[in-house]
Amino acid sequence: MIRNIFSRTRLDVAKTLASLIAFKGPSQLLPEGPAAHRPPEPETPLFHGVWGNPNPKPGTSPLTLVQVLRALAAGLVLFGHAKGEIARSAEKVGDHLRYFWWPGGFGVDLFFCISGFIMVVSSNRLYGHPGARKAFLLRRISRLVPLYWLATLLALVLLQMSRHPYTGNLAAAVLSSLAFVPYPTYGTDNSVVSPIERLGWTLNYEVFFYLIFSLFIVLPRMRALVLVLVTLCVIVLLGRFIPPQAIQPFFWSRPIILEFGMGILLGLYWLSGNRLAPAACALLLGAGVALLLADPFGLVSVLPNGTTPNDFHRLLGWGVPAWMILAATIGAERVLNTRTQPLRALGFLGDCSSSLYLMHPFALLVVFKTSAFLHIGSFLGWPTVLALQLISAVALACLVYVKVERPLTAYLHRFIPPCQVRP
Repeated sequence: MIRNIFSRTRLDVAKTLASLIAFKGPSQLLPEGPAAHRPPEPETPLFHGVWGNPNPKPGTSPLTLVQVLRALAAGLVLFGHAKGEIARSAEKVGDHLRYFWWPGGFGVDLFFCISGFIMVVSSNRLYGHPGARKAFLLRRISRLVPLYWLATLLALVLLQMSRHPYTGNLAAAVLSSLAFVPYPTYGTDNSVVSPIERLGWTLNYEVFFYLIFSLFIVLPRMRALVLVLVTLCVIVLLGRFIPPQAIQPFFWSRPIILEFGMGILLGLYWLSGNRLAPAACALLLGAGVALLLADPFGLVSVLPNGTTPNDFHRLLGWGVPAWMILAATIGAERVLNTRTQPLRALGFLGDCSSSLYLMHPFALLVVFKTSAFLHIGSFLGWPTVLALQLISAVALACLVYVKVERPLTAYLHRFIPPCQVRP
């Protein structure tokens, strides 16, 4: 009997020691339920391109639906531009296509909200660390700059090959484009201030947001994010008193930058570990889509003749629906099975979204020139040309991502010193 008691005692001691070794902190003592669901660590595949391995396997992230939403955002922009190219091609041969409603520019607002969300979540282990600012900026540079500079170089070559010589200050246009500084490369008609790669105006906002974010990332998380939000609001408030002639301050102080802040709020909610009920996700998604389709400020109607102003009308008409749709998406991440094969494929397109956004104008141009030379639109119909444009753009984006963006980012990450982050 004594031997049995001694054996059970040794077994209990062994189990206790094993539990102590496996114990990972106070969070292990939390009860089961919503509080027990911890947010994903930054080393998950979605964030490997930012903080660790820049070669994520497509579709394996616990935030697969957010990647799908990125693919949707890039697709909205792509289809809007392809539709415009088709209309111009048809007019040149005397065909007048019926205009149909398409919120292509809404993809940019989705991107901005997603960007704010991802920066918050992917930086979760950096807040409060003295080396956080350097780590954050170096990784953003290695991921963003090479692809954008490649697109700028291609756009510069096309600009030099144009039948209409460039009459502006080319050196200033090139330097400002490479430095992500707003410059009226093509003039300021219709309130457009675009770099050499016309789509780069959105990256000028992105980099501006990264700089603000980096200022406060060395502080504890809540304090840092509150200061980022306050800074964005103050900049927009000051922008009310800045004349359009002050190109850079006026550009950076447009209300559209508040969409990054809207994404930050969702990032904080995700890190809290809370769940959205399926009914709440459906309600947010339905309300967001309904507001987008209602288009109360007529944002879509301005697209055929110019770009949508980045004012409060855009913030309310497109920024709010983008926030609602993103909120529904991240809520669905915790209640849906995102490991299905179709979602993985769409998640891969989300990985390619940066390449798709920056490279699709070149694919559209090639198809546009080819179809005009071969009269494809007249013989096979304009929907055929549209399909060729979309397929070519997606194929080019996937090729650039796999062969250029991903390996180049991996190569540059080898030269970034590791940052010791808090556990």
